[in-house]
Amino acid sequence: MRRSPRLAALLVFSAATLLRGQSAPAPQAASQSPTPEPRTVRLDVIVTDALGKPISNLRPEDFTIVESGIAQKIESAVFTAKSATGVGPVQAAADPNPGGELDPKAEERASKESGTRVFGLYLDEFHVTAGPSSERVRQVLTRFIDEQLRPGDLVAVVKPMDSLSGIRFVRDRAALRETATSFNGRKDDYTPRSSFEEQYLGRSPAAVRAARAQIVMSGLRALVARMGELDGGLSGIILVSEGFSGEGTRSRERRLPDLATLVRASMRSRVLLYTLDPGPPLPMQTASADARVLPVSTSGTSDAAVTFETAAQQTGGTAILAGADLAAGLQRAARDLDGYYAVTYRSSTASDGRFHPIQIVTTRRDAQVRSRNGYWAPLPTELRATRTLSSPILPMRAIRRSPFIQSWFGTTIQPNGTRRAIFTWMPSTLLSKGPRPARAEMVALKVSTASGKVLFEGDVAPVQSLVGSSHRIDSAVFDTAPGRLQFDLTILRADGSKLDTGTEDVDIPEFRPGPPVILQPQMFRAGSAVEFRALSVDDKAAPLPGREFRRTEHLMLRVPTYDPAGSPVEVSAKLMNPVGAMLLELAPTGTSANMVSQFDLNLARFAPGEYAFELSAKSGSGVSRQLVRFKITG
Repeated sequence: MRRSPRLAALLVFSAATLLRGQSAPAPQAASQSPTPEPRTVRLDVIVTDALGKPISNLRPEDFTIVESGIAQKIESAVFTAKSATGVGPVQAAADPNPGGELDPKAEERASKESGTRVFGLYLDEFHVTAGPSSERVRQVLTRFIDEQLRPGDLVAVVKPMDSLSGIRFVRDRAALRETATSFNGRKDDYTPRSSFEEQYLGRSPAAVRAARAQIVMSGLRALVARMGELDGGLSGIILVSEGFSGEGTRSRERRLPDLATLVRASMRSRVLLYTLDPGPPLPMQTASADARVLPVSTSGTSDAAVTFETAAQQTGGTAILAGADLAAGLQRAARDLDGYYAVTYRSSTASDGRFHPIQIVTTRRDAQVRSRNGYWAPLPTELRATRTLSSPILPMRAIRRSPFIQSWFGTTIQPNGTRRAIFTWMPSTLLSKGPRPARAEMVALKVSTASGKVLFEGDVAPVQSLVGSSHRIDSAVFDTAPGRLQFDLTILRADGSKLDTGTEDVDIPEFRPGPPVILQPQMFRAGSAVEFRALSVDDKAAPLPGREFRRTEHLMLRVPTYDPAGSPVEVSAKLMNPVGAMLLELAPTGTSANMVSQFDLNLARFAPGEYAFELSAKSGSGVSRQLVRFKITG
């Protein structure tokens, strides 16, 4: 979570006063810092020799770690080796179709096998030129598949216009070769190739460039998230792209996914980022016989290239620059996952919610060391203590909804039947009468089952009013089984102090045979056409808790459904006026793999007032209807 310097100072100030048990801060306390409580930090560290091969016999005393300028004491350094024996016994039993496509559960089991390396290939056809550059991509990827992949490796390939809800990892080398040989770059070619591109990307080069950039960033974020779900150890994403600028992704589009957010998600998911630029050498970059695969001086390179190179370095990966040996770069990426160290130490720096840079080196001569360049510390333990329950959760308890926030809870059902829960919130307009404004800035959330199993615990920022990412998690998303969920909320001010608490219970029902079920509808707003295009392809956007919209905004509605018999569900939506008369029948703009139908409505043509969506879900099992009310303001 990113905090301003002023906010960080307030956090330390607040933590110090809590340690002394004072009810009001004393002026001289601002200069005092509480003694940090040690916490364990784990780093995935790659150590290779001059030939790029893993060095496997280092001990904890062979490493030196400096965090935020302070040397740290290393507790352990354990080397993890990925054997080259191919498919292990677990995979042989779990996968009746070796080399073919695995179901999601089999993917997760296979990713944990001793010999399995996990790769994600993002083939950015939007930002690679046709001709020689595309031909280089086809050749180097085919060579990578034939020479560097082992039979047990799992690989997912994603292109810009692919669905992000069905990212699959395969061992089918023939399918991978077919995808590689079909690569065809489209950089500077803005001709739409589908009705979707025609409708949502348009034909203006500036608009298309901005939309393409956001589609690529959303795809990378989805790929990182899926690789994190596999939880198979250190993995790597290879981004094939000549790079692109961030034009159109600033100001009002602050919540659009950007590289900083991608880097943070990669660190959390233990994913290395490798960037491969298949373009010709840049004007001020000379390609010699020993062109380096590791990042080199960026003088003379474009802003886009520098950005992607920096992102790769921050995750512990590398940037394969234009003009470098692409095949050697991919070989390095494959070797990195053959063996790496899990280095742990007890951090002596403050738990302040800020980013802590890390430098790690080894005493081994001629060794090259790479790891992520730091981590985000949790909030101070003194503040977290206020949200820890001191007694077991009782089956029945008093419910308290905090007046300082508006919260929303919804569910979707994944193709494999798993229920996925979503929690979001926004501050209310309520202010206290005291000297400090009582505005909620963060919610510390803990979600448990009735038996006490914790499903989610962490900080959730308010839903942003703009599309994209603000470097803060603005929704809690987790899988759950049917049953009662107990939400414990601690509402925090900007300085991290407790403003209020809340408790809410939600029952996740079992679905019996019958008509299709309309789950909690999700509403989103966009303030511009660019925001709307990005939002329409961002399946991880946080739904709004509120139901008020301005006439200058575009409203997007997503309707998750579920049919207990497994039949397809057809969803329709009508716009109704306050007296129940139909104003407009909306045409669906898409349906995802997990049965979420999408509609959109431009509000400019409607007068302020109360409205409603009448939703209908029809399948072979019957028909269900639901009314969703909302308000349009001036």
